[in-house]
Amino acid sequence: DALAAESIRFERAVAPAPRPAPSLGTLFTGAPPSRHGLVRAGSRVADDLVPLAEVFAAAGYRTVAVSVAPELQDPATGLTRGFDRVEPARVAHDGVRDRAVTKRTIEVLNEARETPLFLFVHYRAPRPPFDAKPRFQRPGTRRYHGSLEGAQTVLASLARGELAIDRLDAAHLAGLYDAEVASVDDELGELLDHVERIGL
Repeated sequence: DALAAESIRFERAVAPAPRPAPSLGTLFTGAPPSRHGLVRAGSRVADDLVPLAEVFAAAGYRTVAVSVAPELQDPATGLTRGFDRVEPARVAHDGVRDRAVTKRTIEVLNEARETPLFLFVHYRAPRPPFDAKPRFQRPGTRRYHGSLEGAQTVLASLARGELAIDRLDAAHLAGLYDAEVASVDDELGELLDHVERIGL
């Protein structure tokens, strides 16, 4: 809520594609997937488009991206164009991706700051597997005794209509999703607190 109060807030936002790579291509170029071309495995962002990081680099900014997304770490996709560095956020043994992104981003922010910085921070949640720590889960989610969990295979089966669920199963999956959102919110809060502490 604090971030929304200080920001331009879009009450309705629609991703141009159901997968990260085409959506990132649109975010970086302003072009729809049909124009930028990053629509399937083996494709890449069209060379004639100028991604945002190249615009900032040309203006004298250091350009850094922090992400656990493999699409953003693979130069073959064209998503790395214009970035001086793409920092992979190493996921710790607990498997929590968001924590890794926050930790690596804080390390980048603590580096010397003689030149302006364009920093792209990419949290992947909420997306499967839903693995937020239990402290972010509602009590009802923690007490669930059914067999569903928030794995990609479960959600894909559900989307294809291959899996029947009841009201308790649906509430459980919604609770896991909400926990992912709460986890990202917590990580983003920590990151913004750090930005304020170091005076950026």
